[in-house]
Amino acid sequence: MKIVALSVDYDWIDKAETTLKSIYARNQDIKTYIINPDIPHEWFMNINRYLKELNSEVIDLKIDLSRFKDMPNP
Repeated sequence: MKIVALSVDYDWIDKAETTLKSIYARNQDIKTYIINPDIPHEWFMNINRYLKELNSEVIDLKIDLSRFKDMPNP
């Protein structure tokens, strides 16, 4: 199984969907982790209904952005 990781927030969900479509158009057996602060769990459930046929799934990894508030911004 291949593993992919993306980090996006809800404002970028359309770009994430385009990326996922591109990945899954010609691949199977892929587990994709989406690191995010605010994408609804229902979105993942809907996507995974289709990906089940490809023996693939998208995992919802929530992150608390406040943990990075003191981190310097380049």
